[in-house]
Amino acid sequence: MQSIFARHGIPETVVSDNGPQYTSEVFVKFAKEYGFCHETSSPYYPQGNGEAERAVQTIKRAIRKANDPYQALLAYRAIHLKCGYSPAELLIGRRLRTTLPENPQNLTLWPDLAKICERETRERAMQKENFDISHQARSLPKLQPGQTVWV
Repeated sequence: MQSIFARHGIPETVVSDNGPQYTSEVFVKFAKEYGFCHETSSPYYPQGNGEAERAVQTIKRAIRKANDPYQALLAYRAIHLKCGYSPAELLIGRRLRTTLPENPQNLTLWPDLAKICERETRERAMQKENFDISHQARSLPKLQPGQTVWV
């Protein structure tokens, strides 16, 4: 059976911190059922999972400032990303109804996940290429068994 991620062209590896909620048998079974591979970032090194850390920081700030924390979360989930769709649209395939007026026709548009994934993949490849150029990164030859290395 093809995983949900593979059907939409999304990478099947999920990275998270080393939280205890990700080490349970229930989560391992869940990952196996949904067909994704779970990897953890380095412990005590939050920069290794920078994108998630930044999202947590943004949410905490929004909840602290808001009168209603649920409205703050709704607003965050409905804000459009660089790809032109909000996280909620990418997850459930339609726009969320917020307190802002919206044309009812806009609430039923389905995002083309294949195009979004293709665009994201191209952008990430471009970012990697630019990073490698600016930091003079290069590919190293493969290590052979028994080869001496410096750590």
